[in-house]
Amino acid sequence: MRIKDLEEKTGLTKRNINYYDNEGMLPRARATNRRYWHFSDEDLRRLKEIKLLRKLGIIPADIKSIFRKQWTLRDCLDSYITFLGRGGGEDDGDGREDGNVGSSKPGFGSGYESGADAAFALMKKIRDNETDIGALDVDCYLGEISRAEEGGTMFADIVKDFKAHRVMPGRARKYFEPSDVIADSFEFAKELEQYAQEKGLSLTIVRLGMNPIIILGGTKYICRLEYPRALFRVPVYIMGYRIVYLYECEDSKSLRGEQRKQKTS
Repeated sequence: MRIKDLEEKTGLTKRNINYYDNEGMLPRARATNRRYWHFSDEDLRRLKEIKLLRKLGIIPADIKSIFRKQWTLRDCLDSYITFLGRGGGEDDGDGREDGNVGSSKPGFGSGYESGADAAFALMKKIRDNETDIGALDVDCYLGEISRAEEGGTMFADIVKDFKAHRVMPGRARKYFEPSDVIADSFEFAKELEQYAQEKGLSLTIVRLGMNPIIILGGTKYICRLEYPRALFRVPVYIMGYRIVYLYECEDSKSLRGEQRKQKTS
């Protein structure tokens, strides 16, 4: 099948499919001629697995580790659950049983909050019922997500995954360890403000989110919450924390030039 067929059958964009392929997350496609690439049912299955895990908030690097059998599906999900501070298989104390995707805690009004709750519930459901990525009933779980989204629940936004390789330089300019677990964009902003204050640098938050864009001390950065580079192969449940890495944006040089002109004028 061609990439257009994959778009129709997965709901993923051509850009994202190409991005996942370039990142080595798909079995290598074979060229049928100079213009087209041929994709197999195995590629289709793999893309559905990627979509499911990305919708749950699993980062691409961890998904690749699962595919390469460096990490089991269950261990990966268990690590994310532990990291979120809500581990265990019991009732969460909110009046609902695990696995009811789309339900939310009493008092949670926004789609984002109910989505985080639903994603967590589905993570636990998959962890408790599945052992191997190859045996995963991926269509069933994607169906649950689709029905929840139709009801207004918001899972992870993966539409712009393809931009990751364009906006992320290969090397972080700065990094720091957060003082507490970062679970949402507001906690991320709080940690950035604390870091700027400690370093005596001015801070402007250009865009909130879990990949916020900031101007710190006159330099524009995109911020990422990642596992420590030196311990990349160590499971998260052993590390127990993540590091905030600051990557300088491509337009930082022009920004600094404009600031120098303003100072001299």
